[in-house]
This record gives sequence, C-alpha cells and structure tokens, in this order.
Amino acid sequence: MSSWWCVIHGYNNPKINDAMIKQIKKFSHVMFGGFTHEPAVTLAKKLIEITPKKLKKVFFSDSGSVSIEVAMKFAIQYWYAKGSPSKKISYCKEWLSWRYLLCDVSK
Repeated sequence: MSSWWCVIHGYNNPKINDAMIKQIKKFSHVMFGGFTHEPAVTLAKKLIEITPKKLKKVFFSDSGSVSIEVAMKFAIQYWYAKGSPSKKISYCKEWLSWRYLLCDVSK
C-alpha cells in the first residue's frame, strides 16, 4: 500500500494503517506460487457458484503482468491440446499509454 495509487487518501492515513495492521495479523502475505490459502479457496468456490456451469476452474495470479503471461500460455496450451500446435501468439502490441496488451493468435 505504499505506492502512489493510495495517496488520494493521504500519506500515513490512520484508517488505512489500522486496516493494514488488522489484515497483517490475520494473513500477512498473499502469493500463489504453487500454494494456496483458505480465503482463496473460499473465493474460488464462490466464483464457480456464480459463473456459468461450464466454468469449473479458477486461476489467481499475483499481478497484472503475470495474469497476461499466464493467459497467453493458456491460449497456446489450448490450441496445442486441440491438435493445432501451429497456432501461436504471433504478435503483441502495447496499446498506447493505456498499457493494455493486444495479442493475436495466428493460424
């Protein structure tokens, strides 16, 4: 929470500090590198409940860049499993200052 994203609430905001202290006493670090924890399991079950029935799996990532990387790898693995291993992500293009990544899967 030390980044500039939360500065709108002021530096050293007592409410934010108190919430952070309360949270760190419950669960200090969130990283999914091959591990999980009860809040993630609970959230995953809830997501499966409220999404279409054919969606039965949940993947959590630690950051936006990791989520993009994993989504690209999932796409490649999907086509490989479907018998089209020649389909690859052919290019990625950053979308100006918005920092979105546009990718195309080739034939």
